[in-house]
Amino acid sequence: MAYTKVYISDLKISEVQVLKNISIDGVGIEVDSVKKEELDAIVRRLNSSVEKIFVTRTIQFDNIINLIDNFNEKIILQLHDLNLPIDIVYDIKKHFKHVQFIAPVNVNFADAIDKAKQLDEIVDYLFICAQHKEESKLIDNWHKAALINLQTKKPIILGGSLNEKNIKQAVEIVKPFAVSTISGVRYLGNLSHNKLNSFLQNIKTLEV
Repeated sequence: MAYTKVYISDLKISEVQVLKNISIDGVGIEVDSVKKEELDAIVRRLNSSVEKIFVTRTIQFDNIINLIDNFNEKIILQLHDLNLPIDIVYDIKKHFKHVQFIAPVNVNFADAIDKAKQLDEIVDYLFICAQHKEESKLIDNWHKAALINLQTKKPIILGGSLNEKNIKQAVEIVKPFAVSTISGVRYLGNLSHNKLNSFLQNIKTLEV
């Protein structure tokens, strides 16, 4: 039986302790605003079985090289810039062949399916942002994400407006490889052990 993986994004160093004894599959760490010492501390404190996904909003080759030097050449790097031109993504992937890349697609944009198909030929994973404040529009976005999942080959990671109350419906509609959440499992700005546990309990009962 296969289950949807769960990633926690934008983890703060103060929140690492909350993950103790909680089984998650991966953690997204934003590298642009984090000092090297803090980044090292987060990685060291995480269980070795947890995938570390380095998230960057700016594309600087020197920063990618430093990440490779500090960790290894097979890191997972998530590109966060939705407006990054396809040819730039291609050049980055060509230059760093051993790095696994995640590229974003926002289903609120009219060109989402076309962009997903182009990126599908370049990167290793597609991050599908389906965020919306209105519940009906959010469900519509999940259906758009499901269509992308059907029309592309690479694994998709679903993110945006996911919480313990809606995660079952989202996974049933989209059937993603993984989901990514953080705001949906925070309380008063901090990662909530109870919300995260509830989120995990709801998703781990679903097969994909």
